[in-house]
Amino acid sequence: GLGDVYKRQHSLSTTVLSADYEQEEGEVIVTIKARRGGNARNWRVPMEVVYGIRADGTVTVRLTGRFDGDFGYRFWQEVPRIGTTLRLPESFGRVTYCAYGPGESYCDSKQQCRRDVFTDDVDAMSFPYECAQECGNRTGVRWAEVTDAKGRGLCFSGDGFEFSALPYTPHEIESATHADELP
Repeated sequence: GLGDVYKRQHSLSTTVLSADYEQEEGEVIVTIKARRGGNARNWRVPMEVVYGIRADGTVTVRLTGRFDGDFGYRFWQEVPRIGTTLRLPESFGRVTYCAYGPGESYCDSKQQCRRDVFTDDVDAMSFPYECAQECGNRTGVRWAEVTDAKGRGLCFSGDGFEFSALPYTPHEIESATHADELP
């Protein structure tokens, strides 16, 4: 079943093919070319991650990739979700964002939401489903800030990306059978 597919995501591995950097007018550009794929699978995702690091502290990230290979007749069970995870200190507990909200919004449920600016604690961004699962997604995000009590933190901006801020790691969610097993 689909649950088994998500549990097999741990078998994906990333191979870094090259890493390079160059300096341009007040910015360092780091380019990493890699390939992500499943062990004993006939597919992979060639990808490129480009980091732009400016002297003022601004960091831009561009992740591009494409699926390559054969997913087979059960492709709907094999296509993984590709994204990024950033782990922040626990003190970064406040989230302000411009997106569809105020609750969860997914591509198939955002019609019940409105686009606005919302502020929540990280703990309030998740939804207590009986069975532990990823949750708290926000769709159509224009920007999101994650800060500590003094307002220090990070701001993410883009053109309609998806975002969630959870007090657990993906591994903790996958390892829990029920919500009460989450830390």
